[in-house]
Amino acid sequence: MNIVSLLPHQIILRLPDGTDHVVQPSGTVCRCRPGQATVGDEGLPVPVARTGRHGPVEGLPPPAEGTVYLVSRLVLDHPDVASRRDVLAPGTGPDDDPVRIGGQIVAVRRLVGRA
Repeated sequence: MNIVSLLPHQIILRLPDGTDHVVQPSGTVCRCRPGQATVGDEGLPVPVARTGRHGPVEGLPPPAEGTVYLVSRLVLDHPDVASRRDVLAPGTGPDDDPVRIGGQIVAVRRLVGRA
């Protein structure tokens, strides 16, 4: 299986035997375009931007045989990606048991996808 990272940084997959598999960024970053933002003064020392639904997904290639794409959880949860079983995100939630050093995630033990 070919793993293509559409994230701007490397992903370290911690395998069950304790070894690491490093997935380097592909050079293409998949993102959601920002939605319309309204900026207001809410009595705070800085303005607050409130956004609506995110815009379209950009940078996601079409499905390819034997390939999965790693994206952010924001992209994975976008409605435009709902039918894509080849799109996965690093498992960084508490139930995913990511590897942390000093509170920062340094490796993930699993990937998550849409049902």
